[in-house]
Amino acid sequence: MGLKKLFLGITFVGQIVQASGFGSFQGTSFVWNNNNALPQAEIWQPFYDESSDIAADLNSGGGKYRLEYKAKGGSSHQVLVIRNSDNQVLGLWTAANHATWLAGEVFGFHLSRLLGRSHLVSPGVRMTLTGPGRIAAMKALNSTSPVGAAGKTKTPAARACNQVHMLTYMQANENYITGVYKGFSTTERPIDIPELVDRKNGKRLELEHFLVKAIRAQAAQPDNTPVYLKKDGTLSMDSANAVSSSTASNLAKELSFMTLIDALNSQRDRFGIYGSNMQAYYNSGDKSFRIAAIDNGGISDSAITLSLRFFLGGAYQEGHNGVERFEKDVMQDIINLDDFIKGKIGSFKPSQSSITYTDINQLKYALGFEDFQETTGAIGALSAPCKSTDNWMYLFAPWATQYNNRLKAFATALDLVAKKMRALRQNPGSTFID
Repeated sequence: MGLKKLFLGITFVGQIVQASGFGSFQGTSFVWNNNNALPQAEIWQPFYDESSDIAADLNSGGGKYRLEYKAKGGSSHQVLVIRNSDNQVLGLWTAANHATWLAGEVFGFHLSRLLGRSHLVSPGVRMTLTGPGRIAAMKALNSTSPVGAAGKTKTPAARACNQVHMLTYMQANENYITGVYKGFSTTERPIDIPELVDRKNGKRLELEHFLVKAIRAQAAQPDNTPVYLKKDGTLSMDSANAVSSSTASNLAKELSFMTLIDALNSQRDRFGIYGSNMQAYYNSGDKSFRIAAIDNGGISDSAITLSLRFFLGGAYQEGHNGVERFEKDVMQDIINLDDFIKGKIGSFKPSQSSITYTDINQLKYALGFEDFQETTGAIGALSAPCKSTDNWMYLFAPWATQYNNRLKAFATALDLVAKKMRALRQNPGSTFID
């Protein structure tokens, strides 16, 4: 059975109840609560415990946490989650909009956990706000960026439209708003590394960069040569003005994994003209850094996005062969996962996990699908500065519908990715030498 047909054949128990207006939230928990279904559960339990505490407190008006508008940033319109006792910024929360597709933030993280590399994707969890929580979010999201000296707003038009997306929906649905919470690390912060992106082409990584070359099968294997991150965000073998360091081997493995996650997660905007979606985690404590998929909301429901085209190369993107070098266990896990979903093998056990999946629905729920009932109702047209083409109200479809679409696109992408990996297995250069 074809992979896409298999997912289409699954019976999803989540229901879309058509109604004249929105009803109350029907979920059994304000956040996703199936942590133990994925590898690395012990590592991430504190994150889910904190997420549940935040949601429960906000939704009851408990006063332990507050939401504040996040003024800095590009087109994303988001709010910060702050603990009142010490004013610690714990993370951010956002509702859906055309710059942030909620399922992408959650699914990419879950997939990284399945493959035993959750430290290479920023954590995200579904978080639904009701009652006082929804009101607090609406108030914070109603804010705008600071006004400049000339009296003109600094808010980009795209961000202003994203604000309209969320507020229009929240005005229509007075009961709940489903969003995503992304937790921040207390020891690390994101830093842009735009040189990895071909900013002229806008569709791929910079093919001549030494790290991009290292993820090609015919290139020399990367070794433990130190690579330094400079104050200006550039990478170099020269230690002058360095703020942190890693090795060529580690960074190449991380870059390879990021391209895999992006390909399977339908990422569409990693290769922006400013390179600002290509980032690393910088640890000021031990002066280390690692390449990671940090901003994962720019996805599509279509499998064939720029990230998948770059990953595949060849007929999908001319001028290069795509990504051709992976860690051995990652390559084997992807091939086994593809075989399991296609019914060619009866179970799937990730290389770095004690969990064995024996049923497709077990895997589906582990990857983040939830079947709680949500209602739909009339939302209304978007106002200025949104254009008619920005009227993407399907982003506010019930969560089960959004995640169902994510799984279907994943199924298509996995088929193509696994096919490429099978062809590469005969090439000794297709895996990193440990």
